Amino acid sequence: MGPLGAGQIYGFSPALQLGGEIDAANLKIVPAASHLTVLAGLSEKPVIGMDGLAKRAFGSGADESLDEAFKKL
Repeated sequence: MGPLGAGQIYGFSPALQLGGEIDAANLKIVPAASHLTVLAGLSEKPVIGMDGLAKRAFGSGADESLDEAFKKL
């Protein structure tokens, strides 16, 4: 396989949700964003963004979103 480049991850091909098997021979270097988007679409559980995650962790009374907080850094 080799080392990862920017924006790449190791992913199973075919995806496990599509019947792929957990086997090192099925691991490929794939574009991270598109691969994770496909996996999120195959997920039975809802996929939430960073703001949704922050609200779950810290409650809906949070003063600002994570995106707003990161912009201040």
